[in-house]
Amino acid sequence: NVVFVYNFDGNTWYSNVGFSTGNSTVNSSINSVAVAFGNSTVNSVSNSIIFNVSNSTSTSNLTPSALRVGANVTVNTTQVSVGANVITNTTTVFVGNSTVNSSQLASQVQVANSSGNVVAVPTSVTIQNSTVNTVIGLQSLVVQSNSTVNGSITNSLIQVANSTGNTQQTATSIIAQTNTTVNSTMNSSLLQVANSTASANHTAIGFNAGISTVNTTQVSVGVNVYANATTVFVGNSTVNSSQISSLVQVANSTGSANLTATTLIIGTTVVNSSAIAAGASVSANTTALRVGNTTLTTTNAVFGGTIAANGGIGTAGQVLTSGGGTNAYWTAAVAVGGTDTQVLFNDGGILQGESGFTYNKTTDTLSVSGGVNVGSNVITNTTTLFVGNSTANAIQNSTILQVSNSTASANHNAVGFIAGISVVNTSQISVGANVITNSSSVFVGNSTVNAVVNSTSIV
Repeated sequence: NVVFVYNFDGNTWYSNVGFSTGNSTVNSSINSVAVAFGNSTVNSVSNSIIFNVSNSTSTSNLTPSALRVGANVTVNTTQVSVGANVITNTTTVFVGNSTVNSSQLASQVQVANSSGNVVAVPTSVTIQNSTVNTVIGLQSLVVQSNSTVNGSITNSLIQVANSTGNTQQTATSIIAQTNTTVNSTMNSSLLQVANSTASANHTAIGFNAGISTVNTTQVSVGVNVYANATTVFVGNSTVNSSQISSLVQVANSTGSANLTATTLIIGTTVVNSSAIAAGASVSANTTALRVGNTTLTTTNAVFGGTIAANGGIGTAGQVLTSGGGTNAYWTAAVAVGGTDTQVLFNDGGILQGESGFTYNKTTDTLSVSGGVNVGSNVITNTTTLFVGNSTANAIQNSTILQVSNSTASANHNAVGFIAGISVVNTSQISVGANVITNSSSVFVGNSTVNAVVNSTSIV
């Protein structure tokens, strides 16, 4: 059916009430407020405030301020949204919900869920959760498990730290620090290991550990024990012993003893190759013994008379011997112990020599095949030089130079240097098992968390 209701004003035909057409399944109508097409399930309606298209399952509405398609898609003057989880506006693209989502701004892209979050901005990328945080910047990489455990790499620094330790590497140095007082440092001019009570320093010209020093000119333990190219000295300004190539001296505040290649002087007593003198009043040489104004020679003894024992003056080669009581008698002289060049000493009450203790007057050389002890703290034997005590000492032999105390030791041998957990050898430098530098790379970390820097990459 078609129904027309219209008027003519002389120029235009127009409807006063409306227009409609249709059949049992499809119809359309136009009136003063709306235009409609369709049936009960599929239709479109347009009026002054909305344009609607719908069917049995969905609907679409266009208004002056928005377009809505179905129950989820909305376009308005501020944003485009698909349900509650996909939204685009003038500043942001958002996909997700309160726990799983991604968003994009002009300056930032973010992807997050209940356990982690990734944020990318023009200068950095941050990957984090409640306990672990990783930031990749233009000039740095930071991996942080919490406020006290972290690792970072910048264009000038590699650092791995936790609540008890910190390792740093720059272009000029490596620092491994377990706390504010225990640390090791290595740079182009210094290798140092230190704690709250002591430090060991190795430079191009020497090694220093506590009060012990080894350099190009001498080895010293404090100010009282040192050895250099010319002298071994033990003591202080008032009590000391010293040895040079031509003199051995032991002295204190009241006296001194000096041994040279030709003479032994103890206070006022002088022993040389020709005589023994005790002050000005006692002397002995190859021909006479003089005490005060009394002189004994090979031919006579002047004591105001002739010396006789048991009624006689003895025979050639005999010596006058005291019987320990009131008598004296002549006996055969006791042979000198040892052999040529052996130094004589009291061996259980017997003047004796020893093959391992000799003196060569031609070369001015004193030789000891065993050890030489100066007090209890300086010991030299055929294999080792030891200076120190049971808790703090320095040891040097043909294979190692070691300086140690009750808490740490440093060892220098033909293949490398070891101080605590720090190792320097021909192939690498390492601080413990987790910081290693060799000819091709720098490694910081462990089997599960690490950073590696080489000539082509940073991993």
